[in-house]
Amino acid sequence: MLTVKLPGLRSPRTSLAPQAPLLLLGVALWLAAACSSEDLGESRGGFATNGDIELHYVVNLPEGAPPFPVVAIGQGSGNVRIDAGPTVADVRALLDLGYATIRYDKRGLGDSEGELIGVSTANSATTIPLLASDMTAVIEATRSIEELDHDRLGLYGSSQAAWYLPLVAATAPGVDFLVINSGGVIPVGQQVRFEEAARVEDAPYPDAERAAANYTGPLGFDQRPLLRDLGIPLLYLWGESDTAIPLTPNEAQLSELKTAGVDATQILYPDADHLLEDADYWPDVADWLESSD
Repeated sequence: MLTVKLPGLRSPRTSLAPQAPLLLLGVALWLAAACSSEDLGESRGGFATNGDIELHYVVNLPEGAPPFPVVAIGQGSGNVRIDAGPTVADVRALLDLGYATIRYDKRGLGDSEGELIGVSTANSATTIPLLASDMTAVIEATRSIEELDHDRLGLYGSSQAAWYLPLVAATAPGVDFLVINSGGVIPVGQQVRFEEAARVEDAPYPDAERAAANYTGPLGFDQRPLLRDLGIPLLYLWGESDTAIPLTPNEAQLSELKTAGVDATQILYPDADHLLEDADYWPDVADWLESSD
């Protein structure tokens, strides 16, 4: 698929102060007041077991006749609960498109057991698979819900979820597509190097991007081999004013994946920041889903 660039010029990104770092502080914007879940229609709730912990999940069903195609939602970093406002908004948008949704409290949050874990370059080789196993366990636990058609399963996630969703897609049967909101293609080590340059060294955004692009240290978890082998369509939604990720290295590496035959599309939103809070992206997602059928 082709890259889609919406009208507008890229905004200069020389100041990094307004946005929180992707790994260290998590997705601060997702901690805004939660939207009401009361208008999300019929729901199913339960618990999934992963190892020695229980993970709380909620399934919401759209209007119409089941079985419904399903989208499982992965969360970004930080203290993001199941009823976070943007998560609820995404659920509502997916229901309007006719998809049932699966969302869950991350380990250590809400009604889920375990300990909330941050991701670093050093721990990412074990932490990212652990986060992926949580989501996979939730998906497996919902397979007994008759209204869900797990043979038409998509994955959607924001920010940090870009690392573990490809691993979920590689292990959970029936995954048809992957949509990433404000998440990267680059390995963990490059993202951490970007954040060190921006937050610790106080480098301007272009310099922090170059630091990530030229990084030669340990990569940590690297999802690119998974992306090459998934064989499903991928959609990346990026804001051109997002200073939480280095856009240029991510664009370059996504281009390399496309050259290698990966069915990937990116949509760039002028003036949109991390998580695309001011961008109306769901109509574009709907068009992409229809074209990918």
